[in-house]
Amino acid sequence: MASCSPFADSLAALKRERKRWAASSSSEVATPRLAVCLTGQLRLFMVGFPTLVRNLLLDAAANNRVDFFYVGPADLSHARGKSYLLKIPGLRATTIYDQRLLWRNWHNETPIAELLPGAAGGGGNKSRARRPVAQFNLNGLEACPGPLRSRLVQALQSRECLRLIERAEATERVVAPGNRSASRRRYTAVLRARVDVITLQPTAVPLPRIYAPRRVYGSLHDCPPGRLSAHDYLLHGSRDVMGLVLAALDGVHPTTLARSGCDVHALAANRLSRELPEARCVVPTNHSPVASVRGSVSGGCYFLDQEHPPNDGEPQPRLRDLYERADAVARECLGLREKRDGRRPGVGPTCQPRGGWDGDFREDASPWDMATTASNRGAG
Repeated sequence: MASCSPFADSLAALKRERKRWAASSSSEVATPRLAVCLTGQLRLFMVGFPTLVRNLLLDAAANNRVDFFYVGPADLSHARGKSYLLKIPGLRATTIYDQRLLWRNWHNETPIAELLPGAAGGGGNKSRARRPVAQFNLNGLEACPGPLRSRLVQALQSRECLRLIERAEATERVVAPGNRSASRRRYTAVLRARVDVITLQPTAVPLPRIYAPRRVYGSLHDCPPGRLSAHDYLLHGSRDVMGLVLAALDGVHPTTLARSGCDVHALAANRLSRELPEARCVVPTNHSPVASVRGSVSGGCYFLDQEHPPNDGEPQPRLRDLYERADAVARECLGLREKRDGRRPGVGPTCQPRGGWDGDFREDASPWDMATTASNRGAG
């Protein structure tokens, strides 16, 4: 890591903000605290993370005491990226699970996803894989479209991250001035992001004074009428709101999901409108497209894929044009060259091997169909 200066610089910037908060004379009770949930396969997150810090997280860390949590599978990309992940300052806890999740049709009233006890690992080197993390009830969901399993895995990761947050909150007690009794210290807000996401321009999340006491949420894009803002890749909000969103599948039976059109996000939106009808979406003042970095370490290449708003059929942006220090991470730290995915417009060669989709991370497989596979390789 010593020679990987762009990534190290982003970590140093986060550490400076944490030290500033630690030295602050303000009351711990009043300190705004942001929990950042990083979820999913690490892939080439070490390339995009400096950009995410520069465009989003550093501003958030200036206005909040930031803690990180991670939930994802123990696949090849985790083996290659965990040394980078574990250096993130403020990483409180992780859950690393075996990617071979079991999918079965349970013929009883088992909820769609039931977390099993003991799946969570601690931060640092205490993370460990367990199998299975969850039981999935697919009974009655045969007619749902193929990406459903991917959405279920993402919902599972979100729920597990919420459990890590709840455990962290349960271990901390603070005493307010003039009050002798200790109280549980909760996070002011939660930001959930796929760990391979990058933002394409600087964007600020709402300031703490907006979060508290109001119940608000938002993405980096817009607020669609009658729905949660798009949050496949990133969603942030006040603690009460995100507690409901991240636990969208709690106690849900498959027939309920089927009635919602097999839409996990619709379930979350309905629960939010029912239990917190006053919650409101906040439109960001500076919208930002969202992308992910994909590639192959052994193939020595990477490419950028814009995810939201999607631009399939249009030229993809080049990472070096967005933030040259992230491109420097790819070159300096991993020895990667930027190439083009052949399934996108004809703007360059395919990222080898395997046609450019996640390179040689052979456990990656998304989405899955509902028809034949009893277990999946990969997991979000």
